[in-house]
Amino acid sequence: MTSVIVNGPGCAAAVCTGTVGATLQLTATAQLSNSTAQSVTSQAQWASSSPNVATVNNAGLVNFRAAGDSDITATYQGQQGGVTIRLANPAGPRTSFGTGQHLVGRDIAAGRYFTNPVSGCYWERLRGLGGTLADIIANDFVSFDAGQLIVDIAAADLAFSTDDECRTWSTNPSRGFQTTITPGTWLRGSQVAPGTYRATASPGCYWERLRDFSGTLNGIISNDFVSGGGQVFVTIGPGDAGFNTDDECGTWTPTQTLAPATTERDSEQPLSEVEANRRRNRAQSGVPLP
Repeated sequence: MTSVIVNGPGCAAAVCTGTVGATLQLTATAQLSNSTAQSVTSQAQWASSSPNVATVNNAGLVNFRAAGDSDITATYQGQQGGVTIRLANPAGPRTSFGTGQHLVGRDIAAGRYFTNPVSGCYWERLRGLGGTLADIIANDFVSFDAGQLIVDIAAADLAFSTDDECRTWSTNPSRGFQTTITPGTWLRGSQVAPGTYRATASPGCYWERLRDFSGTLNGIISNDFVSGGGQVFVTIGPGDAGFNTDDECGTWTPTQTLAPATTERDSEQPLSEVEANRRRNRAQSGVPLP
């Protein structure tokens, strides 16, 4: 015997697609050394790599259980063949999800997502699945208990990866309007008002005025890394999408006192300075920039 071939109705290029709740009868065929073929469906040992997605019985009958991928294999006399079962979610891509790696457009829908994480949350927007830095579009590691994080997942993204500490992402904001700004990422307008704010910062305070929530350098209007701490001011503009601030900055409170010109940031802040501030913040938390 030279090989075992697994196949079934609707399978092509070793991939079988279907929907949750359906079944599929697979067959296993042994290719013999004399160039003949023999059915070994009932004699083979069948196995599923992800029984939560699809199960298979001793006769090769597959039950489709949940959206995702599962490798179904048949082993006979030391030879193994198999197919990948690929099940779509009958309700379409989800708009709420937790830990794991999720394919955009299949597992989860593109859009704006919110979460209320705990310290240690790490997420990635991905263009590839090779596990390299070049596969990362944007990422972040949040080393404090943020009240909310916001990420825009684009339709062109391949996947989104998130860990347990990020908790559950959904399209619903975590909080309503607040008069002060606490650590986290917030929407301008529905959660924080535009205007000038003041904070008494600890060394290492980092903040960002945002034009979007892509997590990329171009999504930042202006930012600062306050290495020495002390009193700091920032003016959130009426056209800003949002504001991001860490725990070293503490709580920002509205003020009628205008910030000195040397401490205000505006949309003309050089991109090189924005990048330098962001790298200093990432170096502090030990997360590389993609």
